[in-house]
Amino acid sequence: MVRAGVLYGALLVVCLWAAGASMHDWAMPFTEYTPELVLGLLGTLLVGRGARSWLSFPKLSLRGALLAGGAIVLALCAGEALGVMLELSDDLMLLEFRSLDAGLLLALFFIAGLTPLLEEWLFRGAILELLIVVFSRHTAIVVTALLFASVHLSPLTIVHHGLLGYVCGRVRVGTGSLWSAVACHAVYNTAVVLWTW
Repeated sequence: MVRAGVLYGALLVVCLWAAGASMHDWAMPFTEYTPELVLGLLGTLLVGRGARSWLSFPKLSLRGALLAGGAIVLALCAGEALGVMLELSDDLMLLEFRSLDAGLLLALFFIAGLTPLLEEWLFRGAILELLIVVFSRHTAIVVTALLFASVHLSPLTIVHHGLLGYVCGRVRVGTGSLWSAVACHAVYNTAVVLWTW
């Protein structure tokens, strides 16, 4: 639990520091992902041998896929039902991409591709695995979802990010693979990008 707390604390400090910047520099977009990459590597080292199971092929079922899909739709509807949150968070994020020639493709690559991979690696990979050692699986999933939502640093988005984090955690534990959580997160982010574009 201490290792998970230290890892999350480091991530939160980096996020708060990054939130102080007024604009992102999309000339070097990969620098945006340095904290998740470094902390994901650190978390993987802290987990140790247990991290090997993340790369395994997921155990899939039709029931699980339908439940995950329904929960993703619920998270999207929650975001929309709460009003302007998509406009306040995701729309501002996409504003920088809209000025580029291949903006939609770049937004899909970074927001719907790279972001889910790195965030899931850190949250549903390292942090969840460290918390499962201390808490029950359900409690670890809920705590990880709340941590994931709070790192986005927006009270307006805490509901749908919390739901997304919970769904990804359940999918990760249920299938035994990180790839299925990455896929759920990618589907969600793709829908948000296309919806707000």
